[in-house]
Amino acid sequence: LALGMLCARLGRGATRALAWIGAGACLIGAGVFARDAFAHAGGERGALNERNRGQANVLLIVVDALRADMLGCYGNTRVKTPHLDALAARGVVFERAFVQAPFTGASFGSIFTGKYPRRHGLVKMGPEVRMKPNPTLPWHLKSARLRSGGAMRDEDYATAAFMTGALRVETGLMRGLDAWFEAMEGHDLVDGDSAWSRFRSELLPFLLKNKLTQRFDPELVASEAGRWIRGRAGRRFYAMVHLYSTHTPYDPPARFREPYCDPAYAGPIQAFYAQHREAIEQGKYEPTPADLAQIRHLYEGGVAHADEMVGDLVAALADAGALEDTLVIVTSDHGENLGERDAHTGRLLLEHNFVNELNLRVPLLMAWPRGLPAGAREGALVESVDILPTICDLFGLELPVGELLAEPYRPIDGHSLLPLLRGEKEAVREYSFSENVLESSARSLRHRLIVSRAALKPGSASTDGGVANVGPRLYDAEADPLMLVNLAPAETEATAQAWQALKLWSDALPIPLSDIVPSARDFDQQALLNQLGYAGQIQTEREAESKPPGP
Repeated sequence: LALGMLCARLGRGATRALAWIGAGACLIGAGVFARDAFAHAGGERGALNERNRGQANVLLIVVDALRADMLGCYGNTRVKTPHLDALAARGVVFERAFVQAPFTGASFGSIFTGKYPRRHGLVKMGPEVRMKPNPTLPWHLKSARLRSGGAMRDEDYATAAFMTGALRVETGLMRGLDAWFEAMEGHDLVDGDSAWSRFRSELLPFLLKNKLTQRFDPELVASEAGRWIRGRAGRRFYAMVHLYSTHTPYDPPARFREPYCDPAYAGPIQAFYAQHREAIEQGKYEPTPADLAQIRHLYEGGVAHADEMVGDLVAALADAGALEDTLVIVTSDHGENLGERDAHTGRLLLEHNFVNELNLRVPLLMAWPRGLPAGAREGALVESVDILPTICDLFGLELPVGELLAEPYRPIDGHSLLPLLRGEKEAVREYSFSENVLESSARSLRHRLIVSRAALKPGSASTDGGVANVGPRLYDAEADPLMLVNLAPAETEATAQAWQALKLWSDALPIPLSDIVPSARDFDQQALLNQLGYAGQIQTEREAESKPPGP
């Protein structure tokens, strides 16, 4: 009534404005109502019973593009990461943890399935790419066979994922989830059991509401996850939280920017976007030393921001009375380059997609008072594919079988890390393997070998990883993490051993190298390498077949 009387006094134009205000208020109110209603997505799943009582909750935090050397628990003294350091003190720090691909989709696929990208199938980023029907971690928690007999059931875990960017339910990465929150898509928490919830998430007003909320809450993904966790008190749950503050754009809130950025900096990079990286890579802008320092400082602010969000999530566990009964894992899908110069090509390296030490080495922290030692550090080579089998071992679950997959796609490539922590083994592998579209890499305890992908193709004339004038490169990754000195000419035995191991690994995977379809950026990278005189063209088998034979 009051609104109607006010409209009558103010006239038609004001009436329209107030109508929009009223609609906006209704929309916000509906959004708040829906948020609270769907905070309980997952229904009654997770009630304690004889099957899940001996398990634990799982909180898997993946901080996108987080370098291991940025955390205090990995030796950094500049960036303040008190929450991550406290988590490390409560659990295990894996000092040599590596991802299987330096880009998000393939790496997440390895985390969730325990398989290398050329086995799980998500070998590149793209809207049309789908993972093979692999059992994922949340799926397996609801269906695994127990070593003690019997099997888990769908109702034994409530499962949800809170995602910032680059991940989508349609990729197949999210099989087994009851609920999901997709910030980049503009989706509020979706209850997978509710047709209305799924429909509502695609309606324009709710998409706009979500995007507007993100503008005012830079911690929205973490706060939504915390709200959901608090609603799971006394129940078994799995929550995956994908944080993004260390990914471009590097634009941390002021309270994280100010401790790290130089207040005297007056250059053009007040925030660092992918467009800045593209301009630098294409030679359109030459960054100054002050610019490069600013890029690094903005990233450091993002690390501190991520640390605070990790602290908020741990606090949510405490509020739910679940801190002692939750396996907390923090890792990343890849590292990041911050303007380091590639000694091989002379180029500045920014962001990721490279098979170098700074892109492939990531933090891996695990804490669970009931099942893991506190304050432990493990220096053996471990990989992202080890996360799923380690959880299975901790919880007494058999490994996934993958009944929907053809036989070559079924094996789990990872290993349980418990034998390392129990002192039963000194290592679970001799080499860690990774690849992108251009190159493949093998990492031993000391060395990293990098070879052209073309050298691994069947029929390649190379016997040592060399292609044209680009031979294999071997680096002392422990003493030379920037990979400045190529040891391959001098360390011939170590080079040959790593090359043979890499070739055997590549040949054993069921998806051929030719199926790793290049992205636009891959072609840009290749063009730059070609300009510098480096060979080893990107070429799929179909492209090769379509070209006429040479003279």
